[in-house]
Amino acid sequence: MTDLPSAILHIFAFFAPLFSRPVYKNALELIVAHFLCTGKRTVTNLIKRLGKHKNSNFTKYFYVFRKAKWSTFQSSKILFLLIIDKFLPKDALIQINIDSHLNRRRGPKIKGLGYHRDAVASSKYQKVLATGHNWLVATICVKIFKTEYKWSLPFLSYLLTPEKPLSSSQNESDLKGKRRHKKMTKIASQFIIQIRRWLGPKREILVVADSAFCCREICKTCIKYNVIFLTQLRLDASLHDFPPINKGKRGRPRVVGKRLPNLETLVNDKKQKWVRMSVPWYSGKAKELDVLTGTCLWYHNSVGGVPIRWVLTKDPTGANKPMAILVTDFKICAEQAIVFFIGRWPIETTFQEINQHFSLETIHTWSDTSVNRTAPTIIASYSLACLIVNESIKERGIDITPQSTAWYEKKIVTFSDVMTYLKLLILNKKYFSQRGKTRSCEKIDIEDLIHLIACS
Repeated sequence: MTDLPSAILHIFAFFAPLFSRPVYKNALELIVAHFLCTGKRTVTNLIKRLGKHKNSNFTKYFYVFRKAKWSTFQSSKILFLLIIDKFLPKDALIQINIDSHLNRRRGPKIKGLGYHRDAVASSKYQKVLATGHNWLVATICVKIFKTEYKWSLPFLSYLLTPEKPLSSSQNESDLKGKRRHKKMTKIASQFIIQIRRWLGPKREILVVADSAFCCREICKTCIKYNVIFLTQLRLDASLHDFPPINKGKRGRPRVVGKRLPNLETLVNDKKQKWVRMSVPWYSGKAKELDVLTGTCLWYHNSVGGVPIRWVLTKDPTGANKPMAILVTDFKICAEQAIVFFIGRWPIETTFQEINQHFSLETIHTWSDTSVNRTAPTIIASYSLACLIVNESIKERGIDITPQSTAWYEKKIVTFSDVMTYLKLLILNKKYFSQRGKTRSCEKIDIEDLIHLIACS
């Protein structure tokens, strides 16, 4: 514990109330080994990285994920409030990105496995299914490390179980099927309600998601709890005018007005007055788009109507297909809606970097409790790494320098630079900061030390 940087001890101290004293110490060691590890994220590999693979009481590290009493839900709350406190000014708009992430896994006794669409392998013409866990992840957008772009820091994860287990499943909890199945949109609505409870009724919240979350249930939840919701809208959505006011007329008042033309028909309508504007695009450069906007009622007989603002965009060059954006707040203009939706993309970068640096798909846990804990912990460690490095920069006053090469001049800080900074911070404190103190050479594996320094 004493050979760890003070930044790690300071950040991890916020999570101390969740654990007992022995479990807290073991969990802290596993997190540090996780940051230093370069291979599979198995508990045995982390024990080897700690240099305690010859200890007879190695089972205490498995106990952290399998049987120890601590809540991933409470840790998500602490992490979420900690990110807001460290990275966002008071009364600033909080942008939450929600998306699902596939973690490929196989095994008859693993809980919650199903066939899910592989977004990486699938294309516009071919749908590829893969066996694994589908995690619903909520992230918060912040600007850190003096970068111009935003980072998407994950804080809450939930396992989306299939409606029916696989035919090869031998997991008892899946076969019993006592719990009622919840759709992804239902759980996303519960995410939004919980985030509102954590922040209180006054904080301004914006939730951004892709077209998979475009449903009236989430829109109604956001309107009820005073949350702005923004997502991609179908071009053939059933849009209606607002109901007219019935003055002095008998009978039940109308709940919906006349049917409006579909957005796909407005794309080729030459009578519409398109506004050309320059907006920031995915590449970081500005892009000119023709924009058309309006307000209406998104209505269906079974659900009712939802008041929305729609923003229709069209590329003058024809390089991109027309796209429609839905916003539940009429105060947000068309340009702001486009900027917020483009700002959703960092969550995809976060998923890629988690797989690249933390090897999420190499975990081998099989018990139900460890399945519910291991993947959310690895996903949340992305935010923990950023918090620790940010705290170390404040203490030491040494900024992150992008790791450039002779063939690639890197000018902006990325997550690989954050991990390099964090690994060197841990190794410097553990091996090179104790001057004048005798240290047993038997406790240091020179080959592992050289390997760690080379990897960092």
